[in-house]
Parts: sequence; C-alpha cells; structure tokens
Amino acid sequence: MALLTIAQAAEHLAVSARSVEREIAAGKLAVVTIRGRVRIDPAELQAYILRQQTRRNTSCQHSSEVTGGITAFASAAKTSREALARLVAKRTR
Repeated sequence: MALLTIAQAAEHLAVSARSVEREIAAGKLAVVTIRGRVRIDPAELQAYILRQQTRRNTSCQHSSEVTGGITAFASAAKTSREALARLVAKRTR
C-alpha cells in the first residue's frame, strides 16, 4: 500500500495542493501523519470522491403530478375554510 502525498492527491483530483489542504483542514479528507509528514491513503481518497458525488434525480415530475398536487392542496384548503365557517356559524348561534 503506497500512501499519497498532498501533491499526488491533488493531481489525482485535478485540483491544487492548497485545495486538498483545505479539505484536510475542514475534516473532509482523513490523513495519516508519519513523523510529521502528511500522507493520504488511496482508499480514503476514493471514499472522499464517492462522498462528493451528487446524485441527480432522473425522474421528472409530469405537469399533471404538479397540478394534481396543487388541486389537492386547493381542495384541502376549501374543506378547511368550509369547516371553519361551520364552526364560526355554530358558535355565533
């Protein structure tokens, strides 16, 4: 197992060494320190890369789903208004 230097990790990530140092300082990238020398385990670098990936939602909402939700909300609001009106009418009698 060959540990990587900050420069090697930066090259692997296609960023500057300073960017890697910032990620280390932020606690986002774990390191191994040997006699004051900072090294990065390749497995940790791979785990870091996986943590940085964002997943895109592949399913798009259809307009009918969106308008259906709005219609359901409007219907619930109307029901609530009617119930409130009945309650107010009952209390004022």
